[in-house]
Amino acid sequence: MRVAAGYRLGVDFGTSNTVAVLAGPDRRFRPLLFDGQQQLPSAVCAVDGGLLVGKAAQHTAQRHPAAFEPHPKRHLIDGGVLLGEREWLPVEVVTSVFRRIADEVDRVTGIPTTDSGLDEVVLTHPAVWGGPRRQVLLDAAARVGWHRVRLVAEPLAAAAAFVHDHPDRLPPGAIALVYDLGAGTFDATVVRAEPDRGYTVLATGGIPDVGGADVDHAIVASFAAAYPAHESTWARLLNPATTADRRARWTFLEQVRTAKEILATSATTFVHVPHLDDEIVLGREQLDELTRPLIERTLAACHEVLRQTGLRPETLHAVFLVGGSTRLPGLTRGLHRSLGHPPTVLDQPELVVATGSLHVHRASAPPPPPFPTPAPAPPPPPPAPNARSARRKWLVVTAIATVVVLAGGFGLYRILSEADSPSLLRTLTGAEDANPQVYDSVVFSPDGKQVLTAGYQQIWVWETSTGRLLKQLTTAYGTRQAGLYGAVISPDGKRVVAGDSEGNIWLWDLTGPGEAQILLRLHQDYVSELAFSPDSRKLVSGGGGGTVYVWDVAKRAGDGGGPIETKVDSVRGLAFSRDGKTVAAVGPDGKVRLYDAESRTILGDEIRGTCVAFSPAAEQLLTGGTDKNVLRWNPETGERIGNPLSGHQDEVVAVTFSRDGNRAASAEDVGAVRLWDTGTGKQIGEPLDSSTKDGEATPAVAFSPDGALLASTSGRGVNLWSVPD
Repeated sequence: MRVAAGYRLGVDFGTSNTVAVLAGPDRRFRPLLFDGQQQLPSAVCAVDGGLLVGKAAQHTAQRHPAAFEPHPKRHLIDGGVLLGEREWLPVEVVTSVFRRIADEVDRVTGIPTTDSGLDEVVLTHPAVWGGPRRQVLLDAAARVGWHRVRLVAEPLAAAAAFVHDHPDRLPPGAIALVYDLGAGTFDATVVRAEPDRGYTVLATGGIPDVGGADVDHAIVASFAAAYPAHESTWARLLNPATTADRRARWTFLEQVRTAKEILATSATTFVHVPHLDDEIVLGREQLDELTRPLIERTLAACHEVLRQTGLRPETLHAVFLVGGSTRLPGLTRGLHRSLGHPPTVLDQPELVVATGSLHVHRASAPPPPPFPTPAPAPPPPPPAPNARSARRKWLVVTAIATVVVLAGGFGLYRILSEADSPSLLRTLTGAEDANPQVYDSVVFSPDGKQVLTAGYQQIWVWETSTGRLLKQLTTAYGTRQAGLYGAVISPDGKRVVAGDSEGNIWLWDLTGPGEAQILLRLHQDYVSELAFSPDSRKLVSGGGGGTVYVWDVAKRAGDGGGPIETKVDSVRGLAFSRDGKTVAAVGPDGKVRLYDAESRTILGDEIRGTCVAFSPAAEQLLTGGTDKNVLRWNPETGERIGNPLSGHQDEVVAVTFSRDGNRAASAEDVGAVRLWDTGTGKQIGEPLDSSTKDGEATPAVAFSPDGALLASTSGRGVNLWSVPD
């Protein structure tokens, strides 16, 4: 039966549980029930060629544990999810969860599952998710027949719920912090109430790997420590091999979760431990002690988000709690002490995000301000070679990592389109008084968790998600340290290499102690350009003197083919083709010469440019030049592809492709970075201010492979930008 229009559905797809709230034509909200509960376990289990969802999946997992996945949300950008003997696409797994919700909507309202009778479906997601994860949600929604779909970031939906339910708590201009602790993630969001009962998001941040599940693990670990003589019993419970042991494990973990919830209102409780045939008493004080490290991490994240806005805790009007894990007894006390405000708690915090998603109509979300991480400032570098001033203009960096970026969705964040500009998330700096010349190059680690750049006498390594300076890779040569240039990391993530002003190539083996070693020394002048082959086996290097060498990285020696004689006095850019067969070298004469990587013979010099990058997605070359244009080329024919990408006001000195080839980025000397749609040839948004005029930083740009993040060097540090979808 087709019902009247007016139904809207809000879905909070969680790590452990999923919640769906239906708003009817009468504007009343009601949560959908699954097996009599308001929360649908997000778990899936593969049986007989299909996927069971929720409690059915959990129950069946006792017989088919290898076919069970309790937290599919954590695998959305994996290549596949292995369930039993078959690998399932992440979109198939999410579709099964959404289909279970659609079936319940059908049962309650009569709206057919494959119909588009719902006026709107709002899907929530963590604020730190990039485009690929959000796209999985959209694709899964389309598969179940939801066609009017909008995305909203989870903390922003939570803010909407509280502003809607507590308008008196947030008069115009009032500031609130939304504390969202779920089973597997944490988000903190600062919002400001506006006169029209809307609000503005001032900053949002979080911790992607902290949640209630960590508390469960801590409780179990404490129990095991209390019974050290029963190692075999704990092995049966935590790594069950039989159906009986798996059932015992399931019962045990359910009791742990129940005990955790009971302690929100009781001083003590107990947990029966199968196989031990004993009951362990768990008290609130013990739970507080176990959860203190987790809570302290979240409180530190709250203060960091406040610091990004320039606000102090005493300026807050309210602190709102969201997520089932906020029932932890020590949490409200910790928040009150740390922020100076007693937090506001709803009776059913699990429903807040799904309900709030349906209240989202408008808001703006300017990016969080940058936050530097203090670190010791290094001494000034040795004098760079004369050609180094020209080197500023010729850096080529290709991104080689997939990152998760702090980015908004739809609704409270603006819907990003071709006309929208990337948002500055933060600026990474080594120290507030560091010489800007430290920022020489930029590249991501293959897992996307770190950002690296070279300068002075070290490689600076930052944590992508927080901007925290993790470490500095340093070396010494002779009696003094040599300045490092052009750091790159191998695609397999095992090695970092950089050149120096003495002609050395330094290597840090990340699989070992990480101490610097001289990889080789054949160059007679500075080494400023480096590139790995896609298989990580070879390294190409160049700089002063004009000679290009191809190295066998494992042997730490030339690969036997001899040098590439470029017949120019310096090399100002290097790149490997995606198949590893071609090397592109940029000379000071504005020519891009292509060489066969094996034979060292020249393939052509028809392409012109002052910087170069190969597309990882297709055999295209990207160049920039003194004519202020960015050009695309067919390297086989030397012919140009499409129209110039025009708009720069100065010489283009750095270029890069996104991994799929749909986006390009370019940097001009001393100034702006521009983002391009390579399909239309149009600029995306406004130029990005990544000026290097504050210092001698080298303009450099790097995409994350999923296109969600763009990094650029500036005179102030390394800027991280969110990229429009």
